[in-house]
Amino acid sequence: MTSLNVSQEEAEQAAKIAISNSVYNEAWKEAIYTLQEKLYDENDQLDAYLFHLILNKSVKGYIIIAGTKDLPPVLEYGEYTNQEFFQKKPDEKLYYLGAFQIISAKNGSDLKQKILSKHQENSMINKDGISPINKNEINENIVFKRLTSSNENISKWSEYLKTKNTTSSFATATTNKVLNVTRLWQRMKGITFYDSACAATTGAMISNYLSNYSVRDSSYYGGDAAFINHLYTEYNSSGFGTSMSGYRTGMVLHLNHEFPGPIFTWTVSSFRGSDSDAWTKYVGRIDNNRPEAIRFDLNSSTTFASYHFVAGIGYDTSNKTVGVKDPDAGQYNTGTQWFSWDANKDYIELTLSKYNGY
Repeated sequence: MTSLNVSQEEAEQAAKIAISNSVYNEAWKEAIYTLQEKLYDENDQLDAYLFHLILNKSVKGYIIIAGTKDLPPVLEYGEYTNQEFFQKKPDEKLYYLGAFQIISAKNGSDLKQKILSKHQENSMINKDGISPINKNEINENIVFKRLTSSNENISKWSEYLKTKNTTSSFATATTNKVLNVTRLWQRMKGITFYDSACAATTGAMISNYLSNYSVRDSSYYGGDAAFINHLYTEYNSSGFGTSMSGYRTGMVLHLNHEFPGPIFTWTVSSFRGSDSDAWTKYVGRIDNNRPEAIRFDLNSSTTFASYHFVAGIGYDTSNKTVGVKDPDAGQYNTGTQWFSWDANKDYIELTLSKYNGY
């Protein structure tokens, strides 16, 4: 039986081919790839490889390649800005739990304890963000969120590894698009509830981009922080965060401030990444110049998740990845980050915003 394990050499080859077919093809063509970390799962098994891309002796980018062939080859990549989630203590290793969810721990048991602590600190909320979960219900039987695996990924790996030419293009035509959305940081000075402001900050990024549609932006409220504080209230956010229903309701209210109705000019609905037409829907929104909010959530009450909102601003069909601006992970995390759609689709919910039906 053929092993599903990916060697470091295979991972580096896949990384080079992935970048050569991505939006960074020209910018990172001369990059040197160095293995920075091996990433592990909760059972202390190799889960992925983290490579740095070095140009002119400085790190310009990163890419995370799967450690097993039942996962999509490319899990995540983007512009490197010393993101906080890459930080590791000397006596620990990094555990990969999905897009932008990397935790430093000594071993699987220590990882579990850190996740339990995170649950307890947040008091936890259900996936609709409606009610806290009793802390007493949190126990040692954590069910870890797993990246979505599939036998179809084995054939994808074959495509990445079929040639030693690391600048080759895929047989099928690929397309990509990135919207020029300016990243905002949810912990900037002046934001009142910065720990739970990811949804409001995401909404501010999107609203600023849509200002040409008579949408009120940061300048209307006297600056980014004041605008984010305003949206925090409109979304009915709290220390627990923001539910997707709260985001939708608040965003409809905000987008239509200049369109009093009685019929809203802007509408906002949402859909799951696991829906059969979800990828097509998302690509369609970007093609129509509509950045959308993406929320990472739970798949069970005892699974680690960030409940984190990011702004979806692009797509790349070569690696089937989603480009986002993350409102957190450090003040200087201003670049675009990309995550695998197929590996994370079961754990995301996305908005669908329309202006006069489009």
